[in-house]
Amino acid sequence: MKKTTLLLLLLGNFAFAQQTEILSNEITLGKNSQRFFIKENKDYRLSEYKQVFSNPEAISYIKRARTNKTFGDILGYIGGFGIGYGVASAVSVKSSDPNYKSKRKDGWVIAGAGLGVIGASIPLYLSFGKNIKKGIETENGQNSTSLSTTQLNLIVNDNGAGFSLTF
Repeated sequence: MKKTTLLLLLLGNFAFAQQTEILSNEITLGKNSQRFFIKENKDYRLSEYKQVFSNPEAISYIKRARTNKTFGDILGYIGGFGIGYGVASAVSVKSSDPNYKSKRKDGWVIAGAGLGVIGASIPLYLSFGKNIKKGIETENGQNSTSLSTTQLNLIVNDNGAGFSLTF
């Protein structure tokens, strides 16, 4: 009896767990730099945004995001160099050097300044993410003709059985 019930539940799971792929003009955000934008199952990089976006407002959001990312990268590289150089110079000073304490202190000051510069790049990266999302939402708002993709799935696992509604 238990095997028959389990078999019926599993067959029901296969009946409800079908995925339909609908091609639309909707843009989604990818997972890495090679697949940054995904439109109609094609992958685009961030630098190829002109091929993906047609709304001028969305393009301005993407341009702002790219500018923020560029300045954030520059500050991040400078800060990383400052931390690396400062720690290396603070640690590599020989104790036999007559200016041992001042050179060591200078190294830690440079490392602290590098950390501060990296901290200054964080708001730029946060703004980058917000502007990318605003650009995608603006472009997708223009393409509001896409179909609804609501799915109802039956889930059976160690904890029991249940339904999953995805919309």
